[in-house]
Amino acid sequence: MNYKGLLSMLLVVMIVLVGCGQKDGKVEIEEKESIKKNTVQVKTPPILKKDGVIQDGDKKAIEDAQKFITEKSTTAKGELGMNVVEIVGINGGKPSKYAFFQVLENRSNKELSNVEMYFTITNKLTQKVIYNNERVFLSKEDYGIVKPNEAIPFKVAIPDEEGITKEITPKDYTFEWDVTDAELK
Repeated sequence: MNYKGLLSMLLVVMIVLVGCGQKDGKVEIEEKESIKKNTVQVKTPPILKKDGVIQDGDKKAIEDAQKFITEKSTTAKGELGMNVVEIVGINGGKPSKYAFFQVLENRSNKELSNVEMYFTITNKLTQKVIYNNERVFLSKEDYGIVKPNEAIPFKVAIPDEEGITKEITPKDYTFEWDVTDAELK
């Protein structure tokens, strides 16, 4: 191939690439709408309300969960995901003083209710298993129906012997979980 032919071919490739990089307003709006449709909203389950009001600590945790899911969640479209957002204090301190504030994220195209999960949670520092294949059940009565692109928060109590301090975060634990049953609609 001669020099002029190579330059002509490069020029055509550059024009095509530049043309592909441009977006008209319509395409950009469609992409933004698509992103909005895929946004997962954290909803407040009935169990986190007392006399119809969300408690202050839970309100902040729900806001943190929404921010976490929007910015950090890696749950793919079509999947269920579980995110451990933070450690929260439990009002009244029973059965323990702290809990993992977690969110079940529904990116599937099905509505879920009466979700049964099993957890194994291990302290990374001590290698102590604090929950070994423990059952967690999110009943329809307490947690409602989790629609597509919704997330439902729940708490898993942390045994007091873990000695939770402000420096300890969910990153200090390993979480394994498996959804074993749910009503799908």
